Amino acid sequence: MSHIGGKRELIYPIAQKAMDIGMNGLIVETHISPDTAWSDAEQQITPETLGDILAELDVRRSRIEDRAFEQELDTLRAQIDRVDQELIEALHHRMQIVEKIGQAKIRNGVTAVQITRWDEIMRKRTELGAALGLRPDYIQEIYRTVHEESVKTQTDMMRAAHESA
Repeated sequence: MSHIGGKRELIYPIAQKAMDIGMNGLIVETHISPDTAWSDAEQQITPETLGDILAELDVRRSRIEDRAFEQELDTLRAQIDRVDQELIEALHHRMQIVEKIGQAKIRNGVTAVQITRWDEIMRKRTELGAALGLRPDYIQEIYRTVHEESVKTQTDMMRAAHESA
């Protein structure tokens, strides 16, 4: 854990993440006086601090042993699978519209990106997400990715149209 983060203050969060994904153990560098260690001083902790970190870790089971709980999870995961399929189909439909917009932009000599439209999309989608209880940074990250793909598609279309002209 120490080497992954490179700084002692990152040991606990990294260790907790390791536990959250079901890792079976941790390797943490300790030293009686970390600041005077000959190597890797910035990523070492005292044995006492290690004890504190281990006491604070929230270790959960990685295996499900309750059959009723497993069935509940299976039902909920099936719902997620259906929603994911709908999301992917919606993204496909969106890209079909993006291509139509790209064709219209090519016909009219318009660039792939219009900053005011991008600002409007981010503002409106962030507001909609917030109204539904979704974190703004979550919505913004999704739409940055969606927009980048849209711009890439339209740019590729424009390049192809230019090369064939």
